[in-house]
Order: sequence, then structure tokens, then C-alpha cells
Amino acid sequence: MNIIHGRGRNVPRQVTLQTLSEIAALVDYYECYEVVDVVSGVWFNNFFLQMPVALGKDVILWIFISWVFQQPFAFTSATKIAATQSQQRIDPGDLPIPKRILDKIEEHRRNGVKSALDMSYNLVADLRDGRKHCSDVCDALRLGLFIKQIHAGGQLPPLPAVSIPNVSLVQVASILQKTPTVRYCDSTVEKPQPRMFSTAVAEERHSPSPHGCSLAPLIQPIIQDVQNRMRGFELSEFKDESKASGGLRDSSQ
Repeated sequence: MNIIHGRGRNVPRQVTLQTLSEIAALVDYYECYEVVDVVSGVWFNNFFLQMPVALGKDVILWIFISWVFQQPFAFTSATKIAATQSQQRIDPGDLPIPKRILDKIEEHRRNGVKSALDMSYNLVADLRDGRKHCSDVCDALRLGLFIKQIHAGGQLPPLPAVSIPNVSLVQVASILQKTPTVRYCDSTVEKPQPRMFSTAVAEERHSPSPHGCSLAPLIQPIIQDVQNRMRGFELSEFKDESKASGGLRDSSQ
């Protein structure tokens, strides 16, 4: 109120993040964005280097504050943390964060996890059906290693997934990156034909010509897809968003 009534000397130059979120709620409700524009910049300068790196209450506060005061870099940074580290829909508590922003964050998480699971299932099918063929033994080993790693810790569901699990993009990337990359065989594979009328089963034998059997190049496209989704959102993506208290909010304000 000191700002609105022009009592600038009574306005604190430093506030806590919690207090700043409460001020942002008042600014959003009364739509007095321009009145507090200058002093909000001072407050932001004091806080910006304190942006957390892990998802928690402070990140949610940052999303709301940077939205109200139209701070693009802070908004992108905070929404990136939320979109990549959240394991389910974010609960804003009492903060009037626009529903569309929360929907966007959750949609981004779900789409990323679904894409990774779909690509993983396709790889499982390729290894199972011989489309990534080396030898039966080698394919079986790679298939087993991949399936075992995908389900390590019980964070991801059996494939093909029928629902989206409560897991973050960061967790999915970590699971994939921990897949063993050791080579099973480093040679070409020959299958000699059994002699006529022989009941012996043809055995695989290995010659010295090197070839790749590593899982790494097969998994890399999945990891890259997840990493490509490790981003935040721009304020401009929500330009016509209705503010939580009922009016219209334009990001140009």
C-alpha cells in the first residue's frame, strides 16, 4: 500500500521470497502491475541469484512471482525445473498460478515420459524380433540387459505402458543412462550349416572381425529425445492467459 500511495521511503528494498509472493498475489488481484514495476525490479535483483536448482516450494513461488512481475528469464528457469523434475501435477497450494501454466507443465512431463516409454518398447520389440540383429545370444543378452535396467527400482511400468507413471523426465533420463554399455561380443558371427543328416545343432562361432553390439547407440536416440524436452516455457506462450483472480492478463504488461 505504501507503493500505491506514493510513500516510497516506507517501501522496503529487501523482502523474503515468501513476502514477495504475497505481494505478487495482491498485485495480481488488484491489477496494479505498473505501479510496482520499478520496485519489483529491485526486489528481483536481490533474489535472482538465489534461484534453486531442485524442485520444491521455492520453485513454485518463483513461477508465480515471475509470472505476475513478467520476468521472462526467471519464468523460463523456474518452469524448466518444474517441467523436468516434477513426478506428477504440481500442487500450487494457495498460490493463484493460472491453471493453464500448471496444465502445460504436467502435459510436458507426461508427453516426455510417454515418448520415452514408447521408444523403449519399440527397441524391446526390435531386439526381440531380430530387427537389431547380431546373433540370437547377443540379441537376447542386450534385450535382457535393457529390460532389467528399464524396470530397475520399480519406477517405470511394464512395457508397453498402459498409463503414465509418476516419474520425472530427469529420472527417466537417469534410468536410461545407467543401462550397461559393455560389449558382449566384438566379432562377426558365423553359423555353419550342419552336415546332411546330422542331428547336431549349428553352433555360433566368432571370428576376429570387430563389430558393434553395444546397447549405447540403440538407447542414445531415446536419451536424446528426453534431453530435447529438458526446457522451460516462455512468457509469450501464455500471452492471452486469464489471471487467476478473474481478469485478463497480457504478458506485454
